[in-house]
Amino acid sequence: MATAAGASCPSDAELVRLRDAVPGDAPPELARHLAECERCQQRVLFGAGPRPAKRPMPEWPTPQRILLLALAVVVALAMLLVSLQRLAAVFR
Repeated sequence: MATAAGASCPSDAELVRLRDAVPGDAPPELARHLAECERCQQRVLFGAGPRPAKRPMPEWPTPQRILLLALAVVVALAMLLVSLQRLAAVFR
């Protein structure tokens, strides 16, 4: 492995191994190269190794669930209005 002035940088697998190492337990030659090579510093910070798979988009709720939720909201608002009306009648 060469330094920053050389032509060879560590592979993605080596940088992933370095990134996942316990602090202070990294291979000295990789750590030395990383300290000198700005390109490899960016690779470690912003994307050496495979990216995690994207999660699939969640499905839309069914129309029955949407109607049930809307009904629950309307009932809750009606109950709130009834209780406020009774409370206002007490203080008249």
